[in-house]
Amino acid sequence: MGTAGEKTGCSTVRISGSSSLHSERLTTYTMTGETLDGRPVYKSSRGDYLFYYRSDGDWHVGPVLGTNRISMFVEDNSMYAEDITGTWRLYDGVFFFLETGASESLAPPVQA
Repeated sequence: MGTAGEKTGCSTVRISGSSSLHSERLTTYTMTGETLDGRPVYKSSRGDYLFYYRSDGDWHVGPVLGTNRISMFVEDNSMYAEDITGTWRLYDGVFFFLETGASESLAPPVQA
């Protein structure tokens, strides 16, 4: 529990974009309660992780937590995923390329 005025981050964020490459990873991620390298870990419903990787100074998206075995990354050292402002790079099997249409946002509340 944080102190008054201390930011704790949004529990759910959404990565969206126009790319058909890795479109399954352009989805909603929810905080797991874990931290890695001092930042919260998020997980999608399909099992991918969104996490900060201090060795590279990037936020990563991939199937294995805490590695550089990833499908996407963004050069940004924000404390929370909703504050990321960099441009995501998507892996096409050979190279990472810029996805200028991808961005993060707070996910809207789920309607029951």
